[in-house]
Amino acid sequence: MASPHATTSARRLGPVRTGLKNVGAYRQYQRAFVLYSPATGTQVSRAAIRTAYGAGLRCLV
Repeated sequence: MASPHATTSARRLGPVRTGLKNVGAYRQYQRAFVLYSPATGTQVSRAAIRTAYGAGLRCLV
């Protein structure tokens, strides 16, 4: 059963970006960033956290 918070209509806003510290990667979507690192696995970043760190993520690429 799918999560009640999952959506299939999330629009991608860019390609997967790699080359982040510790072999991390991310992709920007319409309402969130999906981030990955071997240490933390896959994480979703939304709202205030996304706003606060979004510019920093783009600078790391």
